[in-house]
Amino acid sequence: MQLLDLRRTCLRAGLTAVALALLPWIAVSSLADPVGECQASTTNQVETTQCLTDTLGAANQVMDLALQDAQAKADSLDQVTGRVVARPALDQSQAEWTTFRDTNCAVRSAFAGGASGSGQFVASCAIGMTRLRTEELRAIASGG
Repeated sequence: MQLLDLRRTCLRAGLTAVALALLPWIAVSSLADPVGECQASTTNQVETTQCLTDTLGAANQVMDLALQDAQAKADSLDQVTGRVVARPALDQSQAEWTTFRDTNCAVRSAFAGGASGSGQFVASCAIGMTRLRTEELRAIASGG
């Protein structure tokens, strides 16, 4: 899929300009569909939903570790510079990102019109966004 087509697809799916700005740096392979991943290893919708719940939990745990590393980097920077700005900025960014993720992914449920699989759309969105945020936090922690 070409980048322009990917952007159009994202716009139709309700992604904002902020998320679209990240697309040029996202490798296509990192855009794996969590629902498809879970369906490949389950036999029914109940199992798929549980798989998505488990996957989101794991993604959140991995992101939390990356956040801790980024926070340690921010704390170190604040200590070296004598200015306490990096850690508060990171913490505010994470809080606002979490709100954005939850709001952005709620669009999936709204567009599913309350269908039985709407929760899977929300979980899939949250997993994908959490994976991307984890990579971003890792880059921050490594100074990249």
